[in-house]
Amino acid sequence: MEKNKEIKKAMVLSSGGVDSTTCLGMAVEKYGKDQVIALSISYGQKHQKEIEASRKVAEYYGVEHLYLDLAPIFQYSNCSLLKHSDSEIPHESYAKQLEKTNGIPVSTYVPFRNGLFLSSAASIALSKGCSVIYYGAHADDSAGNAYPDCSRVFHEAMNQAIYEGSGKQLRIEAPFVSWTKAQVVRKGLELNVPYEMTWSCYEGGSMPCGVCGTCVDRMEAFRLNGRSAKYDQIWRKKKMSREAELEKEGISLLENQNVKYPDQYAPEILETFLNKHPENDYFVKFNCPEFTSLCPITGQPDFATITISYVPGERMVESKSLKLYLFSFRNHGDFHEDCVNVIMKDLIRLMDPKYIEVWGKFTPRGGISIDPYCNYGKPGTRWETVAWQRLSQHDMYPEKVDNR
Repeated sequence: MEKNKEIKKAMVLSSGGVDSTTCLGMAVEKYGKDQVIALSISYGQKHQKEIEASRKVAEYYGVEHLYLDLAPIFQYSNCSLLKHSDSEIPHESYAKQLEKTNGIPVSTYVPFRNGLFLSSAASIALSKGCSVIYYGAHADDSAGNAYPDCSRVFHEAMNQAIYEGSGKQLRIEAPFVSWTKAQVVRKGLELNVPYEMTWSCYEGGSMPCGVCGTCVDRMEAFRLNGRSAKYDQIWRKKKMSREAELEKEGISLLENQNVKYPDQYAPEILETFLNKHPENDYFVKFNCPEFTSLCPITGQPDFATITISYVPGERMVESKSLKLYLFSFRNHGDFHEDCVNVIMKDLIRLMDPKYIEVWGKFTPRGGISIDPYCNYGKPGTRWETVAWQRLSQHDMYPEKVDNR
């Protein structure tokens, strides 16, 4: 292909991911490898996987590779991608994250990162004789204001500022600003971009996590191009492996054949596992017909059926640990009302459910049976309203009680 003679050199912001590597492939095809410079910028992220990938990609294309550290600028941000942040990286799609942000960017948005990257790159590009800077912003990232510095409006404003501020010597190009990620991948496949060398995952493990927002987007983009098996096997296999690991994470009792039944109240025995469908609201119900506790006054045993029903959030209670936990009440002295409230509060602390209710149906003592009921809805959510509605309408049609 004939090279563009009007442009001295092109600089490409290279993160080592799909979009920037596709940009690099386009620039090399258009201007030739000797006229392209790849610039990688560190911003204090939790790992260096993407920087390592960008170096390998630059070596593959045979272009000059530069590195810049801007981490100190972001030291005041609590963005979940930064190594000093105490925020967890969300393990769900951007669409699901945006449902919770009320219009503000997602937690993985690094404040004005592209603005700072482009401004810094402009100074270096001018010094290196470049007249254009490429970066890989695309429409999926700017959708819903997830990453506002990937939008067309941002691009046009930055381009004008850099063009004017450089004495009209430098401009920026965002060739994918109106494209979806699937379209970016389609272009890269046409150019034989080495996607197997790239890194997209926000986590810094030995393999991609397969569940963070950028992993989800990457896999979907390849799937829409019918190339998942050939070009993204690592991501797909790791996603399946990671899901299997997460299913067992925090669980030690289920496969243990030598578990000792506790003889004292033991809330610490409770275990959880990851909810694989946190985007769905659904009930999980436990029926425990052999619950036993002690009367704190007489020491006599009380028997009940305990019903636990909850709507899970991110974590769910593991049933064997719940069985052992309920067994631990066998020698524990508590009134009926205390038992159901203690059970509910322990489970709230354990797994932070969206909603939970506990109903105890105790056998008669002294000719009277007691059926305490308690519930909880997560504050500030619609489940708080649901909890009040269910409590206010509880047991409006009482069952006939004879001898149970």
